[in-house]
Amino acid sequence: MGTPHEDRREQARRAVGKLAQAGGRAASAAASRA
Repeated sequence: MGTPHEDRREQARRAVGKLAQAGGRAASAAASRA
């Protein structure tokens, strides 16, 4: 178990990763549609 600060940082990293993944999927979908 880490400190609350580390936990918050891990949550932020996960959120950023999820956003990047969603953005990449949207970009590839738009590229295949073009």
